Amino acid sequence: MGSDRNLKGVRKDGVEIPIEVGLNVITMPDGLLIVSNINDISERRRFEQAQEFLLRELDHRVKNTLATVQSLAEQTLESSASLEDFGKAFGERMGALARIHGALNRRNWVGLSLRRLIEMMLAPFSDERNPRVSLAGEAFAVSLRSIRPIGMAIHELATNAAKYGALSVTQGQVQVSWREDESTAGPNRLVIEWSESGGPPVVQPSRRGVGMKLIEEGVPYELGGQALLRFPVTGACCEIDVPFPNPYG
Repeated sequence: MGSDRNLKGVRKDGVEIPIEVGLNVITMPDGLLIVSNINDISERRRFEQAQEFLLRELDHRVKNTLATVQSLAEQTLESSASLEDFGKAFGERMGALARIHGALNRRNWVGLSLRRLIEMMLAPFSDERNPRVSLAGEAFAVSLRSIRPIGMAIHELATNAAKYGALSVTQGQVQVSWREDESTAGPNRLVIEWSESGGPPVVQPSRRGVGMKLIEEGVPYELGGQALLRFPVTGACCEIDVPFPNPYG
């Protein structure tokens, strides 16, 4: 039959399927007998296609992750006053990225709930004896493309709160809420709101650090949404607004 040929057959119900044909020649007293065996290989073909897709997806994810690591390293280095400062800040960001990828691996890269993602990013800053973070929102499954930028944004907000804001004092509080806003002119919107209270009086930053850039530039660039940071004296606030379901993947 030749090699590397895609053969197709038609079932009784008219559905076309991929097939594999095996031929055997048997010598009989009155001549040669050719026996043909036809197998439906639809399941195998689906498995092969799934493997090819996963390999392409893995290649894409690895390249994106390496680009993210390079960007984080360059930006963190530019904003660090010393090698020690760079090592600490860069290590924390790599830890957040590793937690995201670890959670995705455990779920076979099929997405993550928004609540679980936020809980995971806030875990290093939580204190079971004095819970200072409250979460409120409906159940949302975050798309693969949305997980990293949203997760890193939450990590940066939590890091800033732990250094200068509500999580730097025992009486400080952080509230994270999310909702779906319906739209008549496109996809609905997922809105995440971060609000701090009870911390030290907030001073407007004199410059935009790496964390602010990751939040305000990373979300629009990767998700086509927007992230707005505000610094009222009572506590830092952030609103992340992205298309939901995310049309970019």
